[in-house]
Amino acid sequence: MNSQIIEELDHFIRTSIVIDYSDEKTIARLKGEYCEEFFDFSDHFQSELKKEKYAEFLQNFDKYAPLVFEKYKIKPESTSWTDPNFSRIFYYFSQIIPDNEINLDLCRVFFYSINSLSAHLNPGDCNYTIEDLAKRGKLHMILKYCEDALIYLWENDANYFYDRLEEHFSFCKENFRENIDAFKGTELYQNWLEDRNHE
Repeated sequence: MNSQIIEELDHFIRTSIVIDYSDEKTIARLKGEYCEEFFDFSDHFQSELKKEKYAEFLQNFDKYAPLVFEKYKIKPESTSWTDPNFSRIFYYFSQIIPDNEINLDLCRVFFYSINSLSAHLNPGDCNYTIEDLAKRGKLHMILKYCEDALIYLWENDANYFYDRLEEHFSFCKENFRENIDAFKGTELYQNWLEDRNHE
């Protein structure tokens, strides 16, 4: 595991995500460095990740992604509109990493976890993402990496959360009992049980 590449990537992201890509001097400077023009962070990010030094990172994305996520993990409502929208980086990762289920699920989990807790919350994107994860029995991944995101959802719309949890359980009950067991013992699970027992 190359920890230095995580630091270099973090530095690139933090310094580049705030660039004014409409500035002519910036466009010229980046063209001199990359031999191509960029008009937004997405293109710049994807070009940077094509560098050879990131090859091992991309090939082992499932191992590196949680470490990258830790750099941008936030607490509920701890950001403002003036802060960068770091959830975007996991959408951009999804466009360039090896295309397999584990990698793409990590991108979805980390995108949801950051976006749902930030000032840049996009309800439509978040709902689409968590509904997809729930239907495919992947909510335990959010629980593992960012329980705060599930707690925040429960606090703001308990019934919606319970519906997603039941979709997760339904998918997992036959062959993936461990993904259900991951929730047992959590306050979220106890709250769900109490709610359903009172119906």
